Amino acid sequence: MVVLGAVLFDSIGLVMASERIAASLPGMSSPELRQMVEEEDPDAQIDLRYVSKTSGKILIVQDEEDLFSDNEVRQFIESAADVMRFANVCILTCRQPNYEGYVGQMNDRLFGDGTDSTTFMINMDPRVIYIYSEGQTKRILTAAKARSITDNIYRHASMGAYYECTAKALMQEARLLNGKGIWEPMKYIGDFFLAFTIAILFVFTLTFVLMPQGKRKAVASISEAALAAMLSAMVLEQTYHNRVYDPPSSDDSSSSGGGGGGGGGGDSGAGGGHSF
Repeated sequence: MVVLGAVLFDSIGLVMASERIAASLPGMSSPELRQMVEEEDPDAQIDLRYVSKTSGKILIVQDEEDLFSDNEVRQFIESAADVMRFANVCILTCRQPNYEGYVGQMNDRLFGDGTDSTTFMINMDPRVIYIYSEGQTKRILTAAKARSITDNIYRHASMGAYYECTAKALMQEARLLNGKGIWEPMKYIGDFFLAFTIAILFVFTLTFVLMPQGKRKAVASISEAALAAMLSAMVLEQTYHNRVYDPPSSDDSSSSGGGGGGGGGGDSGAGGGHSF
């Protein structure tokens, strides 16, 4: 029931955001916007290629798994408008066992190695949603941020609401690229546990040092029990995080933040995702 309510709330927010984006382009109706600079590609794999007149950025929708209707494919022009102020955008659905390498290769093939770009992928086997970014974009849409976004939206994919899932991902990417924040509950929980554990250890250590020798044994037993409880809580929190794809490199700001090396080019990207 809680999940259904959250999805309903997100859907309402999605509709409001779409209306806001359409309103930001004066003198142009939604159907006219969808038709503007839209062309069919000779490559049958590509469902839509759209070029923004204002930024020159490209939107490509490649729906290999037929998860979106024709109308939803065209609605991505509106959904991706804010992100396309900063980067090229690809929306990709596929069925790839080595999805982390595949998404990097596709991003490079469509936009070129090291360009400002981001790809949102829905992989159906294994079932993973994944965000991959290159160029300056990866400095904002880091692997950690990609994991946070996909952690916030994976329930939509689990329910088969693939358009809503993708549109919500684009909305959160746009917030980050515009210097705003997003909801990151697991990051806050992890930071809380770490700070709480350090505080408990400091208090017990200080108390132990100042306490008379005869009482230290009892306090040591209490300290061990408290530490065990804190470690158990941290293990539980880490177990949840293990459900989130973690790329081989933990350095989000380096050139090897994830994504399989971008198809062998000079600039690797940053990526992260969540199973559904």
